[in-house]
Amino acid sequence: MSVIIKRQASYFFSSDEKNGASNVQDNGSTFSVILNNPIQIPAGAVNCEIGVADAQIWYVNPNISADLKNNKFKFTTTVAPAGTYTITFNDGLYSLQELNATLSNALVNLGLPANLFLLSGDDATQSTIITILTSGDSVDFTVANSLKDVLGFNNAVYPAPSANFNQYSPNPAAFNDDNSYLIASNIVSTGIPLNNKSFGILVNVPINDAPGKQILYEPKHITWSDANQLIGNGRQSLDFFLTNQSQAKVNTLGEKWQFTLVLRWQMLLTDKQLPLKP
Repeated sequence: MSVIIKRQASYFFSSDEKNGASNVQDNGSTFSVILNNPIQIPAGAVNCEIGVADAQIWYVNPNISADLKNNKFKFTTTVAPAGTYTITFNDGLYSLQELNATLSNALVNLGLPANLFLLSGDDATQSTIITILTSGDSVDFTVANSLKDVLGFNNAVYPAPSANFNQYSPNPAAFNDDNSYLIASNIVSTGIPLNNKSFGILVNVPINDAPGKQILYEPKHITWSDANQLIGNGRQSLDFFLTNQSQAKVNTLGEKWQFTLVLRWQMLLTDKQLPLKP
């Protein structure tokens, strides 16, 4: 007689050092955990699989920052106090509307009109429109670390041939470089493949909430991947990584992220000689 018994174990992991995380990277994307009791899948187990049952990740990683080298807005104006200025934006997750508001505030702080340069969007083409108030004023995207890629502009200077001139970006804006988060670990060497490569990916978490909100990932069906390498091999020291879909590490801005890891396997109980034949 042969019987297959199903077994399952769940583990909750958090990047919070108060909960035992160690080696937390400065940007919060990587942390380690040393378990008091190693993960042990019995040597007699068959068909071990790994998956993520839920995850909580704050959608706050900047799309404009010094690290991304895209936080400068340089312009020249004849409006008093006339001159050439470079505005540096603080690291943050900006929408076009929020970026425009921040730009207007910076202009006012320089003693210039809030509407000297206005940012808006064209939904049909996904382009950015810069409305330049004064004829002859210009925006210079040749400066290092400029906003050109985020706004969809080329490496060029854009002068206004007339007052209230609307300069359309030649390329689509790129505010949403991150479409999903990947949670990966050294608990397995393969995990879920990304195209033809394996990096220990445990789950792909879609970004389906507004900036500044916490993503609550609770899949209806867990995506399972092969974890047979854990059979008979204990794991006590684990590393976890949070990246975007391009495997760039995510800056969590100090927010913690956590998830529930699930392992399931089967045990074959039999009084017959192995291997079993159909």
